[in-house]
Amino acid sequence: ETHIYQAGLADMVASAEAITADSEKYVEQLLQLFRRFSLLVNQGFRDDPRFLTARDKAYKRVVNDTSIFRLDLPNKSGVYSKTQPESKCPELLANYCDMLLRKTPLSKKLTSDEVE
Repeated sequence: ETHIYQAGLADMVASAEAITADSEKYVEQLLQLFRRFSLLVNQGFRDDPRFLTARDKAYKRVVNDTSIFRLDLPNKSGVYSKTQPESKCPELLANYCDMLLRKTPLSKKLTSDEVE
């Protein structure tokens, strides 16, 4: 569980700049991590239920971790300080689902200028 959590969190932090701004990249990163660790549990431990549970717990901790969402914002005196992190996971997942529901084959082919 600890290995999956630490490795998963390290991967998320490494790509934090891209994934915190783009819900599609965020979801792709989460899915890639889940597939990677599922393959590890499958090949290394033959899907032993104890290891599947540990994978799920670690994955839940990665998804709910707020450390990749820390922002530097100026305070009243103009000095930058760390804000209290807040999980953007729900917002990113909602945006991704909204995007999926709105996508049509036609919208994938058009640029934003053509849509306007």
